[in-house]
Amino acid sequence: MWTLARRSGGGILSMVVLAGLSTAAARAQPRVLPTSQTLVNPNFWVGRHLPINQAAFNIAAMGQAFSQVPPYMLGYNPYPSPIFNPTLGPVPGPFYGGGYGGGYGAASLSNPYLSTAGGYGGYGDGTLSNYNDNPYYPSYDPYGGYVRGIADVIGAQGRFAVNMQQANIMRENVRKLRLENRRKLIEEWKWEQENIPTAQDLRERDIALNYRRSITSPPLPEILSGKALNDILEHLMTMQAKGVRGPSVQLEKNKLKQINVKAPGDPGNVGLLKNEGILNWPLSLRGSDFDVLRKDIDSITPELVRQASAGRVDKATLKQLKDDVDKLHRQLSERISELPSSDYIEAKRFLNFLSESVQALGQADIADYFHRFEAKGSTVAELVSNMKENGLVFASATPGAESAYRSLYQALVSYDLSLSHMNTSIAKEKDKEKE
Repeated sequence: MWTLARRSGGGILSMVVLAGLSTAAARAQPRVLPTSQTLVNPNFWVGRHLPINQAAFNIAAMGQAFSQVPPYMLGYNPYPSPIFNPTLGPVPGPFYGGGYGGGYGAASLSNPYLSTAGGYGGYGDGTLSNYNDNPYYPSYDPYGGYVRGIADVIGAQGRFAVNMQQANIMRENVRKLRLENRRKLIEEWKWEQENIPTAQDLRERDIALNYRRSITSPPLPEILSGKALNDILEHLMTMQAKGVRGPSVQLEKNKLKQINVKAPGDPGNVGLLKNEGILNWPLSLRGSDFDVLRKDIDSITPELVRQASAGRVDKATLKQLKDDVDKLHRQLSERISELPSSDYIEAKRFLNFLSESVQALGQADIADYFHRFEAKGSTVAELVSNMKENGLVFASATPGAESAYRSLYQALVSYDLSLSHMNTSIAKEKDKEKE
């Protein structure tokens, strides 16, 4: 009978497939076929000249047709001959109590449907687990794997398209973040341009800080070096340029002659050479050890001052003076342990000013220092105007001029404070007029 079934299986299978296709076609009439708009990629081809929507429809129709064919018609026997277990012995039939527990037990390694419950566990107890373990309940579809594989391909295409769209969204988000970062950079640049001080702002701030320090009792070295005097001088020049004039502050002529001036940026200081080149040596340098160099320098400096007043300085004579001053520096350093600290400091300071005088004698405009460059004026206002017209600043105080520098500082501070007070009063009156 089984042989007859197998021989007639081909014809019967053809009729069943045709019937199944007719039934599937009849059932599929109300369905709407997939279109290119409902699919993931309308240009995807399964085979040659077979689009994916047509392949999906064909597979669905074949799956419905094959689901109507019993397994035994396709050559599958769900009830094979019993397997003997040497422990339990043969079981008469599949529907006896205990079922296939004795036949399809754990000892049967060739059973493809082996379960932890002892094979099929018997078809007779009717538990849910037995039905789940049974591959023939409720029906068996031998083509389900093929259909599921095709469905996985279609699902993979869908996931691929979704991933592509997610990648596009991420790319657009990256572009958006780049634009936001660029906008933030521009905003940061604008903020920096508006808030970071410029070089001119820093310069004006330094001037204001220096003036504030110089007007409020600066250290004595800053007064003697001319720094404090120049800070106040610059502020007074700015106030007078605005047309502000203060009360008259008188200056002593004798003390004003001891004030040293120079052009801004010029090195050197001719303060020691003002007395026609006659030097007033400190006591520490009048000893017999320094007689040779001291006398040689005394014989050279008056002649160099006369040459400088005429605008011509002999280079050989100037070099000889420079060499003598350098030798005197070295000789003083050799006797540092023999001299008291105060005497050594006084002698060293004098030689430093002498070196600056030698450096000033080598400048091209040295003649102006003996004719035009001079602190002049009977009042502070006249002194400020004269300094501004000639483009001069205060130089360092030479030995013996310390008292004159302190007196000039007090006069400049007094005039500056009165000038600032008057400027504030004028500004308030202008504000009242505007109101």
